[in-house]
Amino acid sequence: MVKILRWLVLALLLYLGLTEGIPWVREQIGGVTRDSLRGRDLPSNEGPLRCVHLAEDASASIGVQVRYLAATPGDPVAWEQASVPINNLIRDAEFACACPGAACENARQALAGMDELVRSLDGIMGGRATTGLDLARQQEEINTLLGRARAHADRGPQDPNR
Repeated sequence: MVKILRWLVLALLLYLGLTEGIPWVREQIGGVTRDSLRGRDLPSNEGPLRCVHLAEDASASIGVQVRYLAATPGDPVAWEQASVPINNLIRDAEFACACPGAACENARQALAGMDELVRSLDGIMGGRATTGLDLARQQEEINTLLGRARAHADRGPQDPNR
């Protein structure tokens, strides 16, 4: 009974840390969160910048969760709780990335990679996959695509390929 209670408390703390703690820390250090983008005045290249910001935020959330879960024993319940906000961030970014141009296209490709990475992690945490997954390669591809998206978005509206 005590062991179950400990796990419940740990799960609650993890959930609160993910849903409240991480966004608060990002906001304190000047990071971009979904809430910080709402109502924010963005420059004329708003679509690509918003898209790239949200895609980078989703990628950062995946990285935080992977590092946390790698430091703890495989806990499918913890991963399931962590994957819900990650999937929400990915969906928000996909919605924002409906814009035209190279920045949004690269960000959409990165988001597709994030979906694949989350599915791979679901398989690992659910015991359906244990080998043959190259998570580091997947993350590197995501980072490369996000770097390209950032470069196109930062060029601004004067770039026809943005």
